[in-house]
Amino acid sequence: MPGDRPASEQWGCAQAEPAAAGTAPVDRDCWRVLVVEDVPSQQKLLVTVLKKAGHFVSSADSGHQALERFHQQSFDIILMDVQMPGMNGLDAMRAIRESEKETETHVVIVAITAHALNGDEEKCLEAGADSYLRKPVRLVELMGLLKQLAGNR
Repeated sequence: MPGDRPASEQWGCAQAEPAAAGTAPVDRDCWRVLVVEDVPSQQKLLVTVLKKAGHFVSSADSGHQALERFHQQSFDIILMDVQMPGMNGLDAMRAIRESEKETETHVVIVAITAHALNGDEEKCLEAGADSYLRKPVRLVELMGLLKQLAGNR
């Protein structure tokens, strides 16, 4: 029965131990994810789902905190809320992309926003996002997108 298996196996990620800092996880379906979300309930939901999927998850609740985490740890994917007080997600993405020029690296960034106005997706892509999701985030869509993006890295 699905409920009898560990959550990581149910979601298709079997790695049990985190990879060393600066290295990729052993299982290509397990990622180091930074969730940047200023709404506690939404952050908790994303973190919980990703951890149950077997991913290694850190979180931040502001653009400034996201940059701190980005410079302290290595991530495969960043889920970036666009609308946050202080440094918003667009500014944080631009700063990350600027930092990557020095290191010649590239982390996948998925912009997440509740605003679905014409031009919003383009603004996110111009700021450095690799992809874009609208809130409320559909978990099946999120997991499919992450698998697709991580497979391309």
